[in-house]
Amino acid sequence: MTPEELQKIYDEWPEDDKILPFDDFLTGGAMAPLAVQDRGMFNRQISGVKTAQDLVDPPEVEPEIQTRNDLAQFAQTAVELLTEEQYTQLFFAAKKAAFKTFNFLSIKSSFKGDVPLSESDLILEEEDYYVLEFLRGSTKDYFRVQQIATLMAYREMGIELVRFQKRDSCPLCKAHDGLFYGVSHLLDLLGSGSDLVHPSCDVEWFPIIGREGYVGPLKGSLDLEEVMDPDCRMLRKVPVEMHEEILKAVSELPFKIVDFVNMAEYGLNDIDDLEDTSGVVVYCKGDRLIVHNSYVGMRGPAQFIQGFQTAQVALDKIEVGDANEEAFFVRGRAAVRREGSFWDAATGERLL
Repeated sequence: MTPEELQKIYDEWPEDDKILPFDDFLTGGAMAPLAVQDRGMFNRQISGVKTAQDLVDPPEVEPEIQTRNDLAQFAQTAVELLTEEQYTQLFFAAKKAAFKTFNFLSIKSSFKGDVPLSESDLILEEEDYYVLEFLRGSTKDYFRVQQIATLMAYREMGIELVRFQKRDSCPLCKAHDGLFYGVSHLLDLLGSGSDLVHPSCDVEWFPIIGREGYVGPLKGSLDLEEVMDPDCRMLRKVPVEMHEEILKAVSELPFKIVDFVNMAEYGLNDIDDLEDTSGVVVYCKGDRLIVHNSYVGMRGPAQFIQGFQTAQVALDKIEVGDANEEAFFVRGRAAVRREGSFWDAATGERLL
């Protein structure tokens, strides 16, 4: 069929009839896979093909392609702040929640001597009021204001890094989950009206602290002295911001005591038969597990424990033959104890 014959079919098509997908294809349309189109839609196709002749002689002018912002489909339900009181209440609550993790209100109050101060006096600084005034004129996004307040609280405590923690099933948030970002960078980004991921992004920022190098106002208050978990396991010097995460990580451990220490300093003096502690993040000694208390790269104490457990499960056999090892018996079998577990002295198979 020639282009002229195709054009004739189209020109003679009844005005009140629909152009079905297959007919649309015959007459040169580019919307055949879509739903039924009427003739009024025919000349507005994205391909620019208006007649059958255009299939032979393409139009010189390239068609205009309409795009859309796909990020918007991942946004949370928009929550807008409308009044000055709403801004202040949200900002105050977000900063207070960040301070609470480290008991910073008590720490900050101790710097003020005998001066009695309200929560509001301790939480909101002069800088915060300027920021609030700026935000009221630039955004109504609830989540943006909440994030800025949280990040400002972290910066006040001397925390320079945070970890992205997603709170929904958004695939964009999933791609960022677990990544580290600088607090100052995020404040500049959010304050300028931009988004790290997408508008109305409900994200939680987890504080990242390198304990061995930290010199801010939290010094000396970063760890819980002693914690007894539900299984009567003693945890010492638990990183306070990781408390719940660590309790979950140790729940399957066979050890009675878990110590969180600066491994580089601690190991040189107290770990038996371990001359070089460089790179060591977990070490077991009898019924005691010793864990490095700070981050190495993007992994922290909870991840160190999880990696240790995985390695223990994978290890089913050891090399035996050290005549100086203390002898044990398990279920009538001669055994040795290593790394907190018992192994058959003859075969090296795990017993307990």
